[in-house]
Amino acid sequence: MAMAVNRLSEYGLVIRGDFVPHRSDNIPFVSKGVETQSVLLVGNNNRRMWQVFQSSEIYKFKSDRRTQEPLDQWTRDVVGQVAGELSARAIYPFDGPPYFPFLKWAHRAEPVSTSPLGLTIHPTYGLWHAYRAALLFADPIQFPRQSEVESPCHSCTDQPCLSGCPVGAFSEGRYDVPKCIAHLTSSEDIECKKKGCLARHSCPVGTSYVYGSEQAQFHMDAFVKSVVEQD
Repeated sequence: MAMAVNRLSEYGLVIRGDFVPHRSDNIPFVSKGVETQSVLLVGNNNRRMWQVFQSSEIYKFKSDRRTQEPLDQWTRDVVGQVAGELSARAIYPFDGPPYFPFLKWAHRAEPVSTSPLGLTIHPTYGLWHAYRAALLFADPIQFPRQSEVESPCHSCTDQPCLSGCPVGAFSEGRYDVPKCIAHLTSSEDIECKKKGCLARHSCPVGTSYVYGSEQAQFHMDAFVKSVVEQD
């Protein structure tokens, strides 16, 4: 899988983990009649992906693209190309509805857990990471296994993430989306909108992996747009 690692790294993407699928994972076939034997999750855990994306033609002309989110389209282009080179099938978390259960798969693939905010937290990267695609293979693959690690939230007694939101949109196990959106759309001069979710910033884990302001604002704008369009 060295080729997969090297090719994805050219785009700032990384192999987040792998697993052998069970029937309950709802993994599609690699192709008609060919069952999936191995799954590699692809994502980002650093700023390199954003730098490569920003230099792409899709990003430069994103305002001209009305039917597709530019980061989603870029992901399809680059991961799809790598998948073809590896004789794999690429699937994406934004395909749907219905959507593939990527977060369920993430718990199979690497030592992540659910934070009090409801976001998936990694013991090293904290809340500053994402899953962009999965590569499906018809053959078993050998990939270094990751050790089990206790959730960093278990030893975080203060849980500053729950009090970091300026409008109190988070409580244990609950996220008040309407309250969050009302705050984000109340003014252009909103710190959460320019810097990224302040509750997320309050987490002490993975602070060296925090997104830059441009990336944070891009994701926040996309989040607001997706919720408003659903309404």
